[in-house]
Amino acid sequence: QDDSKNNTNFVMINVGALLEAHGKDEYRFLQGFCHEFGYFPALLFFGQISSVFDAVLPGSGKLAKGAEASIVVSKVLGCTIQALHKLQQEQREMGKRSNPPTFIIDGFTDENTQHESKEFFEHLVRWAVYVTETGIAKVVFLGDSTWAEGALTGAIGH
Repeated sequence: QDDSKNNTNFVMINVGALLEAHGKDEYRFLQGFCHEFGYFPALLFFGQISSVFDAVLPGSGKLAKGAEASIVVSKVLGCTIQALHKLQQEQREMGKRSNPPTFIIDGFTDENTQHESKEFFEHLVRWAVYVTETGIAKVVFLGDSTWAEGALTGAIGH
């Protein structure tokens, strides 16, 4: 969404729907995650590593999938950081002064930040801290109760 009056871009990310898909199918979760961040092509290689592990050591593919998901999330967030740095540099070179994009992340709850999603939540919070501290983006987490303050502080490590 573009708010031309304020020269601010907003990116809405609904992690609640993503995490619901995660419980059912990790591939759907990662596809949705890539889509939310505009990352293309989405996951052409997903599943190949776990298939290789399963062929070599039966049953180990399930272990590889968790690691593979973490790698995909890291890659998408890393590419987003690179794109944000490039955007900021291009705006400076053109002499434009504009607000950095704002990411609004909605859908985290006390329940879905536990167990399997906890690593994803912490990874997203660390990404948010980095892009905010470097000034390349602003990030707003919307929470449905007071659980979020403690969870965010814990994930940041402060």
